[in-house]
Amino acid sequence: MTTPTTTMTDPDPTPWYRQFWPWFLIAMPGTVVIASMVTLYLALQQPLEVDPTYGRRVMEVTREEPAVAAPADCAVPADDEAAVASDTCGGDGAAGTTPDP
Repeated sequence: MTTPTTTMTDPDPTPWYRQFWPWFLIAMPGTVVIASMVTLYLALQQPLEVDPTYGRRVMEVTREEPAVAAPADCAVPADDEAAVASDTCGGDGAAGTTPDP
């Protein structure tokens, strides 16, 4: 008489809580929850300081005079180097324009 051989192997008999992967997968979001609690705790420790002049400063910026546009006959240089070399219209001729006589 021959004994039958099983081709299937038995699954791992250890319970899930004794294996590594479930705890690893639980630890990842658990770490995020703990980090967010620490962040919330640190954020609530110090009161929020608001600059009392913030609104007035914003209104001052919006009330400033608009920038003066360049004259229509002022040529804009094609390359960036020329624009840096001469910051006024005509300037020293580095931008490729010469002042009107």
